Amino acid sequence: MQAEYNSTNQLTETVCVSLLMSNAPKCTDLAAIVLCGGQSTRMGVDKATVVFGHETLLQRVCRLTLTTAAPVVVVAAGNQQLPELPNGVMVARDLFPNAGPLAGLLTGLRCLRDQLPMRWPELMIWASTCDAPFVNASVIRHLQQRLAESAACPLVAVTHEGKQNPFVAVYRSSLLQSMEAQFEAGERKAQALLQHPHAILIDSGELAAIAPEFLFLRNINDNQQLAEARMRLDIPHNN
Repeated sequence: MQAEYNSTNQLTETVCVSLLMSNAPKCTDLAAIVLCGGQSTRMGVDKATVVFGHETLLQRVCRLTLTTAAPVVVVAAGNQQLPELPNGVMVARDLFPNAGPLAGLLTGLRCLRDQLPMRWPELMIWASTCDAPFVNASVIRHLQQRLAESAACPLVAVTHEGKQNPFVAVYRSSLLQSMEAQFEAGERKAQALLQHPHAILIDSGELAAIAPEFLFLRNINDNQQLAEARMRLDIPHNN
């Protein structure tokens, strides 16, 4: 059973059950946040529970992310029902309901700060969403390495065809303070984080050698995109 973090900064399951006894990699400098509390308006159902082969979208994203980062913090809505998640996953209920993706990231970062105080000062965090099933560990490691090479840089994110993506990005834990200030000032878009003067925005072309089809950039927002993603992985359409 995954641990669950709530607004009182406590875990409803002991951390050692989900982390110390898990099969997840014992990463010392990279954790992850996966947002799954969106309204899924175009899909019509909760994306976190959409069946994708032998697992749900959320289960797949967590499983693949855990090969590179641990723990994985899943940020969910307060009353959102989630599938059983792998060891190494913590669930954080959104501290700021219906306040947008920046609020979700803020919730996830506060969870990591409170639960991993010894790792927190040097921690880097991969950020993604539950509707991006083509997790690419090589891409994550590349972004992490780019961030590690620049001590002054708070984040590295990918730009593709002129669009900046805050959920194909690695952040430093030190960004939390400025993120909180932006949120308190009324900002609600995660995109605003990428305007930091020391942010590194890399073009997707830099990743072509390790991800030539750029599948890691694909999100599933409707049933057509779901069918196309299933076809990519040869998953029967009735799943």
